This record gives sequence, C-alpha cells and structure tokens, in this order.
Amino acid sequence: MRVIITCALCVLSSLTMLAGTLVLEGKYQGKDLYVVNSVSSSGVGYCVFEVLVNGQISSDEWNSPAFEIDLDIYGLQLGDDLVITIKYKEGCLPKVVNPGDLWTSAYLRSYRY
Repeated sequence: MRVIITCALCVLSSLTMLAGTLVLEGKYQGKDLYVVNSVSSSGVGYCVFEVLVNGQISSDEWNSPAFEIDLDIYGLQLGDDLVITIKYKEGCLPKVVNPGDLWTSAYLRSYRY
C-alpha cells in the first residue's frame, strides 16, 4: 500500500512540474476576464487546471474551450489590487482575451515551474 501511495505522489508532483503559470497583476476595473482555453497537448482535457484570484481558488468552470473569470464575487472595489494566477499544463498556453481590463499599471508574467 505504501508503494502505491508513494507512486501516486510522485506522479502528481511530476504533473505539477510539467506546468506553466500566467500571472496578471493590475487594478480591478469592474470588468471580468475572459480566457480562451485550448485542448491540452495530450488531447485529453483542457489546458488550464487552476485559477486563483488574489490567492483564492476560483469557483469558475475552466474545463471548457473558453471561460469567464467572474471577479464580482470577490467583493472588490474599483482600483483594488488584483492578482490573477492561471495554472496550465505543459505544451499549451491559455489566452486571456482582455488583459487590458486590469490596466492602469498592470503587467503580465508567464513562467514555468
């Protein structure tokens, strides 16, 4: 039983290492964000596997070809700092359709683990 658990943990940790992260930082402007979510490189499922809004896991449904990150539910006020973290699988890249809706001094970072 220990061997099975150890193997499962190794597989899960290796999946996390084969991933990338998009981080959008800016100010809340009263608008939601929209993401085009490609099919994963394996052909099974979609690219994005987790979305965080200011460190909180988003309840939005991201297992689809496109999705909305609903920011209204976080009780943000106009001008509040906002950090959106989109974690995605290796071999694909989600596209944020409207990153400019965080602009005032927003910028985008992309990195891999």
